[in-house]
Amino acid sequence: MKIADILPRFDGTKGKDVSAWLEQVELAKELFEIDNMAKVIPFFMDGEAFEVFKQLAPEDKGVEGKIKDALTRAFAVSKWTAYEEFCGRRWRMDETVEAFLTDLKRLARISGMDKADNAVRFAFVVGLPRM
Repeated sequence: MKIADILPRFDGTKGKDVSAWLEQVELAKELFEIDNMAKVIPFFMDGEAFEVFKQLAPEDKGVEGKIKDALTRAFAVSKWTAYEEFCGRRWRMDETVEAFLTDLKRLARISGMDKADNAVRFAFVVGLPRM
């Protein structure tokens, strides 16, 4: 198995979750026992994400944490945006109920409501289609 088989590319396109991608980077790091992902991450970036990397100072390009911080600053969803998405989130016919619930939990976590189980339950019920 190669790292390219399990780690998708990230380009910063709106709607793609940078935090989820960075979690995948961590999983690949552990699986392949890579000490410094700073040497690997740039090969899995395209578009705006790679532009963010290119703008880093030369000494920061070799520091995994600096790369991750820059990508997070550039592409992470703000708390307010996550809250707005959480409030308006509805189940789509093309997704599983589990995926819908997982996305609600993700948006709640990003918006700072990660301990608000009742809010997630309420949003889940409200987001289901009416019969």
